[in-house]
Amino acid sequence: MSKKEYVFLRKLAQQEQDRRWQADYAEFTAAYNADTEAGGLPLGSWRTF
Repeated sequence: MSKKEYVFLRKLAQQEQDRRWQADYAEFTAAYNADTEAGGLPLGSWRTF
């Protein structure tokens, strides 16, 4: 297998892994984002910027 083919297959595999992770954790991500929007960031009052 050439390096070009290896790089292509690795990129393709990473894209599929990313897609699956997003699908598997979509509900958690949405809930976390909603909670953060409603209550602010954890320890947000301690931020200096």
